[in-house]
Amino acid sequence: MQKSGILVGILLVVLLLFMVAGCRNGVDETVVEEPVSSGESGTAEERSVRNGQKEASVPDQPDDEVVVEMVIQAHAVALDIFFSAFEDGFLGVEPTPFDEVRPTLIEHYSERLVDKEFKQFYEESLWAWGYEMHFAFPFFDRENIIDLDVKKREDTRIVVRGTAYVNYEEHDTITQHLIYENSRWVLD
Repeated sequence: MQKSGILVGILLVVLLLFMVAGCRNGVDETVVEEPVSSGESGTAEERSVRNGQKEASVPDQPDDEVVVEMVIQAHAVALDIFFSAFEDGFLGVEPTPFDEVRPTLIEHYSERLVDKEFKQFYEESLWAWGYEMHFAFPFFDRENIIDLDVKKREDTRIVVRGTAYVNYEEHDTITQHLIYENSRWVLD
């Protein structure tokens, strides 16, 4: 019985690593590096009007520096929530119910990611990561980041790629996607 619990924990850790690395649902998410700007000036709405598209179809996109800060902040918020829940459990205190931390996560992450993957992680995998929880959210702090840059922009998706430490000795390249959902940019 104890071996199956350990195996389930290991499988959940591997699943989370694939999620963090951007390998979701068997979709090839290879990013071809393209120039971030097409050289056109103006807001996304102004460009879309010039190109004959509907004005509301293309949201304004944040600058590269803002995108990088959004990724760092999202990872820091998630780390704080998940690590606090782990510590509560470790100290014998009932962690805050997921439904109460969900609104904070939704400010930074897509509904799909929060309601499917993060909820399961919160309810089943806190002990598997424990005091190494920061490696599940490697962009949580600039000191853990080797590089982090915007690689590609689409109308409602921004691709960010960076390198960060994923354990005490190794670093890895991780791709993150920001999507435009519910009138804001969030990690997906």
